[in-house]
Amino acid sequence: TCHRVDSEERLIGPGLLNVANRVEGYGTGETASEYVHHSIVAPNDFVVPDYPAALMPQTYAQVFTEEEINDLVAYVLSLGS
Repeated sequence: TCHRVDSEERLIGPGLLNVANRVEGYGTGETASEYVHHSIVAPNDFVVPDYPAALMPQTYAQVFTEEEINDLVAYVLSLGS
C-alpha cells in the first residue's frame, strides 16, 4: 500500500518497478540485493533523495524472519528487469 509494484512512480514511497536498475545511481556501493535487504531492515540508513526519513516502518527486522525478508527481496527484484 506504500509502493507501486507496476510503476516507478511515487505512491507514498518510491515505485518498485525496475528498482534493481536504479540502485547503482544511489551510490551506496551495494548490490541491488544488498540494497533492498538493507532498505527493509534499516530503512533510515539511506533515504532516497526527496523522501523524508522515518517514512518507512523501522520494525521489519523484528517482525519478519530472515527467510521472509529474503523472500521480500527476491519479490522486489523480480519487478522489472
